[in-house]
Amino acid sequence: MWDYRHNDKKGFFSAGKDYIALTKSFNKKDARFAALALLISVIFANLIAIIPLTIYARGDEPANPFWFSFWFNIVGAAVISTLVFILSRVTGHGASSLGLNKKGTIKSILLAVVIGSIGLLLVLFRLGGISNVKLPYTAALIMPRILWLLVASFGEELLFRAYIGPRLYGVFKSAFVSIVVTGLSFGLMHFAAIIPIMIVGAGVELSFMLVAMPIYLVWHIIYHFVYAKYNNIWGPTLLHAFGNFLLLL
Repeated sequence: MWDYRHNDKKGFFSAGKDYIALTKSFNKKDARFAALALLISVIFANLIAIIPLTIYARGDEPANPFWFSFWFNIVGAAVISTLVFILSRVTGHGASSLGLNKKGTIKSILLAVVIGSIGLLLVLFRLGGISNVKLPYTAALIMPRILWLLVASFGEELLFRAYIGPRLYGVFKSAFVSIVVTGLSFGLMHFAAIIPIMIVGAGVELSFMLVAMPIYLVWHIIYHFVYAKYNNIWGPTLLHAFGNFLLLL
């Protein structure tokens, strides 16, 4: 499971043969570009986070905070997705190397539905039943929120599961190390706003990172499993978006 050079053992939790074949084709050059993609994304996330954080720190809250955050997230996801496509083309790889293919789409989505259903049951159990579920937004904002979640999730899946993760194997030659390093990078990306927060003086509990990082690593492993099983981005994108939605309940 952890060494794609010896992938004769197959099982439900094993990566799919298409994913393994693609991952084994990447080399150190691809890994360097993956590191570059992560660096640029982190820098961009810090720069774009300074704007809203500065505004809120000054007490100048936007007239409509939802739409303000909506467009920041949409633009951010679009920029990161464009970056991934450009770097992928520069290294001679097409859309299929990013899980953007028809093959395995149905199976990938079905697997995401099964895992998402388990997550939903756990959330309902925690809340004490469906009658206690409270939607975080009004009916008029549900569809924009879903679009927000889908676009943001697609950008993160494209960057980490489809681009960085598989290409890091080109230098580590170990699926285990690649998964852990990518998972930690995935977690750190969510704390990219720490530097802007410190700049504007809003304060941040760094100890929160120690608690949250293992959780992000677990999420990454789950999303990676769905992606690697069928070498398809649509299942993990839907699962990621649904998972984020469950966190809002």
